[in-house]
Amino acid sequence: MRFSKKQVEAIDHLVAEGVGESRPEVVRLAVESLDEAICLMRSNLEVEQANRRQRQLEPEEIPAMAVKIALAGRERWVWTEDGQCIPEQVADEQGIPIGQCPPRPSLVRDRATDRIRLKFSKGQHEAIDRLVAEEVGVTRPEAIRRAVERLAKVVRRSRDNEECAESYRQQPDTELEAWVWTADGRLLPEPVVIEEGIPIGAGPPRHPPGGGEQH
Repeated sequence: MRFSKKQVEAIDHLVAEGVGESRPEVVRLAVESLDEAICLMRSNLEVEQANRRQRQLEPEEIPAMAVKIALAGRERWVWTEDGQCIPEQVADEQGIPIGQCPPRPSLVRDRATDRIRLKFSKGQHEAIDRLVAEEVGVTRPEAIRRAVERLAKVVRRSRDNEECAESYRQQPDTELEAWVWTADGRLLPEPVVIEEGIPIGAGPPRHPPGGGEQH
């Protein structure tokens, strides 16, 4: 399968980031990641609409909206202690220890070629066909390319957020507005909260009365 020069560079960056050990593995993971994201978003939208008194979307509008949100790639990826880059949700569910965001990898390409030999499992072929059916792409190759571009964007954004947060930790801004409390009680840099769309809380979490050590 052929990719543009920019898409190949994105795939190589994902390999360097630890998303996969090879170009084909990265492409397969990109397809699976987008398919899962669309499925999850569609389910979330259906639940949200069912719980609303006034519908914001008609049932037939939900699939297209799920694709739009999934392609935006708002989820967060993290780096494990052994250098792998995986979805934060997967790390939480499997209890995988999180490591520090590694330095930006240097991209070394021994052989620049736009053709990548790919072999998909039956399940991955079904995922690609679902992406085509969801109009992610008109053809299988187009859907695969969009999946790769989305994953590259997700990992790049996750890295930028990590580096932004680290820079604030090392050189905190003197203005109080630079850090904000989130709705779940975390204190995070305002740029990170805005970038990730994290709900902002009214202030630090309140401790229940009578807390502390028992004597």
